[in-house]
Amino acid sequence: MRWEAYKVAKSLEEAFDCIDKSQGKARVIAGGTDLVVQFLEKDPEDGMVLLDVGSIPDMRGIEIAGGGKEIVVGAAVTMAELAQSEIIAKYGRALALGASVMGAPQIRNVATIGGNVVNAQPAADGTIPLLALGAEARVVSAKADTWVALEELFLDVGKSSVNPSEQIITHFRFKATPETGSSSLQRLARRKAFTLPTLLAAAMVRLDERKRSFEEVRIAVGPVARTPMLAREAADSLRGYPVSREAVERAAAAAKQAAHPRDSLRGGAEYRKEMVEVLTRRAILECLTLLGVNV
Repeated sequence: MRWEAYKVAKSLEEAFDCIDKSQGKARVIAGGTDLVVQFLEKDPEDGMVLLDVGSIPDMRGIEIAGGGKEIVVGAAVTMAELAQSEIIAKYGRALALGASVMGAPQIRNVATIGGNVVNAQPAADGTIPLLALGAEARVVSAKADTWVALEELFLDVGKSSVNPSEQIITHFRFKATPETGSSSLQRLARRKAFTLPTLLAAAMVRLDERKRSFEEVRIAVGPVARTPMLAREAADSLRGYPVSREAVERAAAAAKQAAHPRDSLRGGAEYRKEMVEVLTRRAILECLTLLGVNV
């Protein structure tokens, strides 16, 4: 592997100082479980500087903010930490589920949620739950500091709008799931762990105070397009409607209709399209069951 230097930043100020001095040759890295594998397949460009941001304290925490209404996750938090977090289990359950099955324990101990997202894979175990939770990413550069809706980060398979030589994702934030809400992740794979998913479907459901109608719904699915997909029409078919089995079936069918998977070694396109309906249905029903609602 041919990179010129490996720098470890202890603060964002150090990180951007390194980026400035590297003149476009810096590449942000944290756990490296995706990036280093890519380098095994193709050597990095000459003169590249790997900038390790995994030790920056501000990017390491999981916090309840906004008067208890918001969860903020540092981009350098590992998948193992997410899986074990009581905060995430309570207020962002789908994310805890996704983090708990990504790769092997050794991978989860070093892989970060920031890397999982910025790698821009259509069925990343951290990305799909975050989409369903309505997450935003804080994208920071030397000149700007903005919060961006997660779905705006993805351009194509493996291509993110985040410039790894200029920008750093420092945090993610999403609304804390309230008492009348829950989230679920359904995962289809040849094994329960240690393998990439054939299909993922995540749902976040919030009901009204009497738990009789859907107030807010988000559904995310992958890989059924070139980027992680929000099933907007499926979610819209539920929002504002009474809770019923018919409504759940309608949403699951809408998610299937919106999905356009391709054939791959992990599963045929026709099979995966059918399973979008199955997993979406299961995700919504599990949310309702967790809220004590049976349909």
